[in-house]
Amino acid sequence: MEKTRVLFVTSEEYFGSIAKTVAMQIRFLDRSRFETGVVCPPGEASGRFKSEGALTFPLVMPTKYDPRPVLGLRRVLSAFKPHIINAQTMRSAWFCALAARPVGTALVKSEHNWTEEILRLPTDESPKALTRMLLKLLTKGPIDKVIVFSRSSAGFYLKGQGLDPAKLVTVRAAVDGPGEELDSARALRLAHGLRLKEGSKIVSSFGRHDLVKGFTYLVEAMPRILAEHPNTVFCLFGDGKQRQALESQAGRLGVSEMARFPGWTDDVYAMLALTDVVVMPSLSEVAGQSVMEAMAAGKPLVVTDVGALREYAGEDALSVPPMDAKALARAVNRLLASKELRKRLGEAARTRYERLFLPQRFVSDMERLYVDLRTNADRRGDSSYDCQDGQSGRPS
Repeated sequence: MEKTRVLFVTSEEYFGSIAKTVAMQIRFLDRSRFETGVVCPPGEASGRFKSEGALTFPLVMPTKYDPRPVLGLRRVLSAFKPHIINAQTMRSAWFCALAARPVGTALVKSEHNWTEEILRLPTDESPKALTRMLLKLLTKGPIDKVIVFSRSSAGFYLKGQGLDPAKLVTVRAAVDGPGEELDSARALRLAHGLRLKEGSKIVSSFGRHDLVKGFTYLVEAMPRILAEHPNTVFCLFGDGKQRQALESQAGRLGVSEMARFPGWTDDVYAMLALTDVVVMPSLSEVAGQSVMEAMAAGKPLVVTDVGALREYAGEDALSVPPMDAKALARAVNRLLASKELRKRLGEAARTRYERLFLPQRFVSDMERLYVDLRTNADRRGDSSYDCQDGQSGRPS
């Protein structure tokens, strides 16, 4: 039997949690049985996918309607002839649906954004309602399966969207661990770049700087933490539309000297090696990539009691209500005050990671899903690839 060809499609160019999940599948899928390709904008993520051994098809997907991505996807479908198309974002899913996918090809969407909690966030409801309507059209129409990574995401689709349960697949996410031991020289360079002094306690957090990640509550908690542990340095890795507001908030609260906003980092595990406590103050979380990375590094966690954070971190983390800076400060202070507690929770977190979140287990689940999808797609129709466009896509 020929290899099962899986085509991942994403509209994001940076190497964030979505790209990491795709790269992990490319790396661990059985290459004797699967062949992978990726359609994505040119940029950092594209280079990473290529280095993992996937065929990459560069394609920009603008937010406004533009027929060129649809035509480009048709060329890719004609060239790669996928059995499975796995769209990673809503925008990429729409372009895949419009590209008139071939008969005998399964179209799935991996959900990286929506949870039950996100519907309750204090944001403008109009675009949210429109997005939900478009998502419902997609999932009830051309999409064969929706892959979710947590019970909260499943609840959004089943309760909030009325999705047929037969179309929903829940898979526990995973991350690749730190691998080899950290080079001390790397850690020293990182500490120097962040102006970390010897003897400082390091509190780190990772993610997009926007409302849903809840960083404003971590900044609000900083004065209370510094009152008990004045040598604490806060490192908020990431970027986004709220970054400037967070930096201004730190200035107003008088904690700018102890707060770092270094942007994204390619060396998450090097930073985690320097970290004493990891905080995830999210208001909604689909899979908790940073939580799993912290667990893989054996670091104690403070998480909000929402979505995948509660589900993934389990009892091996201190949990606080969302949007509660006082509770957040109390939990962080408790960990900073006790080296023994940090060690115990960190070891428990690492054990939980090894039991539940290894990439081999996740990819094995995905392999079974892809085989089932291909089998069912083959039963529905032949494997012809009439993409209404005779040109070939050009992998890079």
